[in-house]
Amino acid sequence: MTLRQLQYFVAVVDAGLNITLAAERVHATQPGISKQLKQLEGAFGFDLFLRRGKSVEALTEPGRQLLPRARQIVETAQALRAQARVLAGETGRQLRIGASPSAARHLLPPALANLERGIRDLEVTLLVTDTSDAIEQLRRGILDLAVGSTTVDRPPATRAVPLSRWRRVALLPSAHPLARSDANALALADLARYPLVTYSSAQQSESSFQRTFAERGLQPRIALAAADGELIRAYVRGGLGIGIVAPSVVDELDDPELRVMPIEAGLPACVTWLLLPPDGELSPEAQALVAALGLQPEQIEAASWGQT
Repeated sequence: MTLRQLQYFVAVVDAGLNITLAAERVHATQPGISKQLKQLEGAFGFDLFLRRGKSVEALTEPGRQLLPRARQIVETAQALRAQARVLAGETGRQLRIGASPSAARHLLPPALANLERGIRDLEVTLLVTDTSDAIEQLRRGILDLAVGSTTVDRPPATRAVPLSRWRRVALLPSAHPLARSDANALALADLARYPLVTYSSAQQSESSFQRTFAERGLQPRIALAAADGELIRAYVRGGLGIGIVAPSVVDELDDPELRVMPIEAGLPACVTWLLLPPDGELSPEAQALVAALGLQPEQIEAASWGQT
């Protein structure tokens, strides 16, 4: 038995036994609610509803007797969350988001603008951080949602939904020897001959960046590493090295001093993820942001865990 299952039980009753309407109200899917209710009935050892086919027609007698207690538990949990926010010094409607610098700058602004127009008195706190820190802060309840990128199938130790997939590109001073070449894409062997400026995660020996070079017998020379792609771009312009960045950093780039070039298909693709709390519980504000990002409830329900 889980709090979410009790919430769905109460929501179906409050929706007049209409599971479709209940799903809309709690930002879930009809199959998802039906599955959770079956699991709750399995935990209790009896049916809560009288059914005809896929339709719910009435509460059973045990269901009627349990409903007041289930409602009390759900309302107590809601009150507990509200009290915790007050004790934490929070007022009004709150949304706490963690994001990488790139996501904070390029992905979230339009979604948050839509959210602000739809929810009055919403106070958004945006913490710019790396993916590993965001996962830890989600686990501790400091964040409601986070956005981060990895090159693995799933971020470790959290539930996640993919938002986009992308490949790193090279950013070079226009006067650089490689920038003047006729190559369609830069080879890793060429990149290894020059100082590189890239993301901090690339410094880790277990990173896909280091592994890919090592598999080819190459040793990348990282002259500077930073979390912020815009900062990397500034140092490339300053002549510190070749930048290895996300495409969003160079979108609509109009700078005659810089040239963007593809990298050969050796470096693994990166995935930008929406990272969810471990318990799967989303506040109404978090649910609204999920919708503003273009995600459907069934995608959230289907979010799976990465390996710890």
